[in-house]
Amino acid sequence: MDFVKIRNIKWMKKLNFIVFIIVFVASNIYAQNIDTTSFITKAKNCEEIEDYKCAIINYSKAIDGNPKNSNLYFYRGTAKTKSFDFTGAIQDFNKAIDLNPNEVELYKNRGIVHTFMRDNQSALQDYTKAIELSTDDAKSYLLRGLILAVLKDYTGAIQDYNSALALNPQDGDAYYSRGSAKNSLKDYRGAILDYTKAIELEIGDAYFSRGNAKYELKDYRGAILDYTEAITLDSKDKRIYFNRGMARHRLGQIEDGCLDLSKAGELGYSKAYEAIEDFCN
Repeated sequence: MDFVKIRNIKWMKKLNFIVFIIVFVASNIYAQNIDTTSFITKAKNCEEIEDYKCAIINYSKAIDGNPKNSNLYFYRGTAKTKSFDFTGAIQDFNKAIDLNPNEVELYKNRGIVHTFMRDNQSALQDYTKAIELSTDDAKSYLLRGLILAVLKDYTGAIQDYNSALALNPQDGDAYYSRGSAKNSLKDYRGAILDYTKAIELEIGDAYFSRGNAKYELKDYRGAILDYTEAITLDSKDKRIYFNRGMARHRLGQIEDGCLDLSKAGELGYSKAYEAIEDFCN
């Protein structure tokens, strides 16, 4: 019975946050580049209250009146992304790119949708194109790094994270992601350094990940400290209790370890009961 290792789902949660920021910022950038019309104003108001159906209807009306404006397709594509109409979003970004093939944000946002659709190769191509068009866009390197990591090209991912950090040395997500790639390459000490920097930049998920790296190095006391901090941030994460229970077991703290395993089981982690049977009875 072993502890729970880092899963890609954590990276996807992180990606979801990054995606929201990029789409939100990009939308505001484009707002400065197009004429304000009544339909666009209505659509923006709808988006503010997360009524994306209303937003899409009004962007469509704006497109009917100006079908050659790539920005309008971008707007509608972002609204479709937020409403999880990924196929429709791709169609809009495709049209926007046909009309304006040198705009970085279009490739980046289409890559984001491909990422959500698990079309990793297409996402990789879009992020690469975005980087070709703008070599100083830190988020493009970060997003491509995340895809390379999903494809298990951890060395390539680290190179992209390095580029992202060279452009934005205060990006906690990049440190966290680079740490995860190093962890996958079993460079646990390097991972710990990156997770520590991510923690300094207020990436709370890094406590759990740093605890896992310490566990791999048999620093069980250090791992327990990190798991305990992680629990203060998310008391419902069954994996943290399980891992802390296993670390306590390694130190001979049987009673406390079994309490953690029991808590993990209560939260729905079925493997915890196997561990309890092995170590607590």
